[in-house]
Amino acid sequence: MENNFFSPQHVKLALPVLRADIQIHKTYPWPKHIGAPGVMGWFSLVPFMECYHGVVSMNHSLSGKVEWNGSTFDMESGLGYIEKDWGRSFPKSWIWMQSNHFDYSGECSFMFSLAHIPWLKSHFNGFLGGLLLDGKLHRFATYTGAKVTGMVTQQKVELDIKQGSKTLQVNAFKNKGSDLISPINGEMKGKVNESLVSHIDLIFRDKKQVLFEGKADIAGLEVAGEAHLLFK
Repeated sequence: MENNFFSPQHVKLALPVLRADIQIHKTYPWPKHIGAPGVMGWFSLVPFMECYHGVVSMNHSLSGKVEWNGSTFDMESGLGYIEKDWGRSFPKSWIWMQSNHFDYSGECSFMFSLAHIPWLKSHFNGFLGGLLLDGKLHRFATYTGAKVTGMVTQQKVELDIKQGSKTLQVNAFKNKGSDLISPINGEMKGKVNESLVSHIDLIFRDKKQVLFEGKADIAGLEVAGEAHLLFK
């Protein structure tokens, strides 16, 4: 894209008020398995999905610089996360959240998405997510047999996710966001309000034993459409 460049190892931006040259180190791609080539599991092989989702790296370190509006920011020792979407439309309604800036001295990165998924002549509410904790990825998704319950408003999301004997309790609070352009039937004419300064609380348990508890004040959060219907 002219003088802009994007790869799993390098990002370069050359825009009128935003310039960047960022190197990406020690990525953690979502594991690939036979029949499950990415975060969507076997759903990524279905040819008629309206939207596909991929996680390029759950967590990695950064170096380089960002220049914005005359100010320079050093990205040395920064943390990053990369995902991607492709298809003809974003879902009718969805919840998305992500952070890897928890008050924890080890490695922790979390992402979760729940969405209205058209399916043949009907639909279902499908979800996917993962908690990367000290090098081990704990997956929670419709295709893994996990279950999710919760409630949502435009400003708050509460989730209880269960996978076997493990449970993940999530409380997320949305702060000020900005609009992003999104696809509707193949045209970039929609808008999505996304906050990158939201708050997420996590408690991860195996039966009654707490394996992890953390808070993040630098978190991404989207609540789009009639998201309250995703739990009905």
